[in-house]
Amino acid sequence: MGFYVTASIEHDGNSYDNFYVRIENYNLQKPHGNVKAIIAHYKDKAGALKAIPEYIEDIHVNNAEDMLHLTHKIDGVEKTHEWIYDLPITEEKTVTVTTYSSSFSTQEIEFTDFDDDGNEVTKTRTQQIETIHTGSANVVKNKVNLDLITGSIYPWAYEKIIDKYSEIYGSENISNA
Repeated sequence: MGFYVTASIEHDGNSYDNFYVRIENYNLQKPHGNVKAIIAHYKDKAGALKAIPEYIEDIHVNNAEDMLHLTHKIDGVEKTHEWIYDLPITEEKTVTVTTYSSSFSTQEIEFTDFDDDGNEVTKTRTQQIETIHTGSANVVKNKVNLDLITGSIYPWAYEKIIDKYSEIYGSENISNA
């Protein structure tokens, strides 16, 4: 699964009318609320299949000679693509949290002491007393929602990556392979 981008690019002194984009690795990072998608560019789909063969037993004979760098020139302007995309799987929720604060007050405290003759005497001293106050506040937090991945992760992630490439090249220049 991947897609073609139709664009005249220059790469290492060669010109191409299009290039193939494929997600090489998916990583669900639930504690961080995202899916990491690692992408690569190739001259074409056949080159991508040589780099990572269909069968894992054939990985020892892989050949990545058709892989393109993520930096190329478009109309003489250098463009570097991200190689890791963080695709969020969170939604904002307003939640009530307990808040804590403290205040200090000075109070006179009586205590028992002894004079030089050993007799009990009542004395006073000033002391700072801390009082803890609790309350509540509404805050916005991000909650992981795996249901945002509708269906299979593969088309869901490709849809997100295609959206990012469409912003750069235009949706009319993106085609599924």
